[in-house]
Amino acid sequence: MAKAKRKMTAAEKAAARVPEMPEPEPAPVVPREPAPMPKHERRNRFALLVGGLILLVALSFTLYTCNYSHETDEARAALTTTQQVAVDEQADWVAFGDADADVGFVFYPGGKVAAEAYAPLMHQLAEKGMFCVIAKVPFNLAFFKTDAAAAVIQAYPQVKTWYTGGHSLGGVAACQWAADNPDRVAGLILLGSYTSVDLTGTSLRVLSLYGSNDQVMNRENYVESQALLPADVREVVIEGGNHAQFGNYGTQEGDGEATITAAEQQKQAVDAILKWVS
Repeated sequence: MAKAKRKMTAAEKAAARVPEMPEPEPAPVVPREPAPMPKHERRNRFALLVGGLILLVALSFTLYTCNYSHETDEARAALTTTQQVAVDEQADWVAFGDADADVGFVFYPGGKVAAEAYAPLMHQLAEKGMFCVIAKVPFNLAFFKTDAAAAVIQAYPQVKTWYTGGHSLGGVAACQWAADNPDRVAGLILLGSYTSVDLTGTSLRVLSLYGSNDQVMNRENYVESQALLPADVREVVIEGGNHAQFGNYGTQEGDGEATITAAEQQKQAVDAILKWVS
């Protein structure tokens, strides 16, 4: 027998007619503004940031300059005084030959190349009567001491005629100094190098030598620099020579392969310099 259905009470009927109220949504969480950083703490953080950047730059520069080309044993041997050539090594330069000579040559070394690497070339020039001085420059970068020639010329006042110049970036630095002091030198001797400043308003003589297999010197810049040179320019191309063999520091990355020896390239350079100077 079916069970009789229970009748709803009046209270239950009233409750059934009232819709269920939805759960109230939680109030949105408003983020609190962070408290402003104290002024002294902001200064400390900024100082730490700047100090870190300076340290990073200094470390990068140190690593860059420590990686440079050293002189070979042959170059070190040329730093010794012989019967023909006296060698005088000072803190800021190395001098070769007779300080009473009529003609002197202040030489700026190439970028990131030890000054002593050019001793064989300067020794050969000194044997022929030219007083030669290789400038020692900070970090082996002549741009940190473009006025090196000034101190040398002042130290040897008995030399009647001075020339300056250099190899690669050293030659560029020498040109910058000569442009500001055209009355202190008779001319420029550039090896695998060129000028980046205007010398057309000067009476400087210019001798430019480079190897036919030089793949380091920027040829485009070299050609463009011809418009910055005075009229009295002599260009000598050493057939079979390259960029590095003007010095004795081994091979150089990116350079062409020479088909003549370094001794032969330097001999031709010496002959060309002496002929041009005389």
